[in-house]
Amino acid sequence: MDELKRLMGQIIAGNPPLPRSADEHPLISNWAGRIECKLKGDQLLVYRIVDEDGNNIPFAEIYQDLDKQTVIFEAMGTHSDLFK
Repeated sequence: MDELKRLMGQIIAGNPPLPRSADEHPLISNWAGRIECKLKGDQLLVYRIVDEDGNNIPFAEIYQDLDKQTVIFEAMGTHSDLFK
């Protein structure tokens, strides 16, 4: 739980980069527009970052203009739970 709180706080604060072990990366297919990072073991956190109009911000542009971005945490679970 401490790792989850720490990573969520770092994401909300826009304080990149996340630790290399988090393997933060954009998702594709049904999860396009979302970002995944690893917690511990097979636990994952899925979120997206949107602009003032609610549009997803491309992965390459996250953590820029932080005052105009909102983080939406959408899911947490194992890889097999989330990506059935």
